[in-house]
Amino acid sequence: YFVDGGIVYSSRKLPEYPLYVDASMHDTGASLVDMKWVGATADVPAKVGGAVQFEKFMRVSSAKPGELNRPIGAGNGWNAGAVSTYAFAADDKNGIRGVRFTPTVDKKYAMVGLNRGSDSESYQDLDFAMQLQTNNYVGIYESGTSKGNTGKWKVGSVCEVVVDNQGDVRYIVDGERSEER
Repeated sequence: YFVDGGIVYSSRKLPEYPLYVDASMHDTGASLVDMKWVGATADVPAKVGGAVQFEKFMRVSSAKPGELNRPIGAGNGWNAGAVSTYAFAADDKNGIRGVRFTPTVDKKYAMVGLNRGSDSESYQDLDFAMQLQTNNYVGIYESGTSKGNTGKWKVGSVCEVVVDNQGDVRYIVDGERSEER
């Protein structure tokens, strides 16, 4: 996973394609913006740098593509989220390799990652997920299991979950390389 360009964790688990962007938001008021596809240069239907379009909204809202919000009054719990309309392949024709996003509030739990298919709004069905924790640490989850905490995030951090050219999933926060596994 990447945050602001730095690798904070590199997965040993190989991804199975196609991969969707999937999000699970725990706390009311949680907000993620600037959710964009990352990778090589590309064109439509989804393109690198283009806003991620979501569907299957459950207890979250989106004023426009590339944004997800858990409204105040919706209650807390790992029961809210959405999934991208587009899934990318290992040899994606658009060059897409992952997702970039920015949190706009702190002290809120939210998870964003890559998933072969979404069966629920829970983080437990996310294949590769970056968890933004209320203490501003970054948690890494794979297939619903914690792989530990690494690095820190803040409001405005640029976070990425990307499959590199060797097929490894990387988690990066704010461009600082804090740990590789």
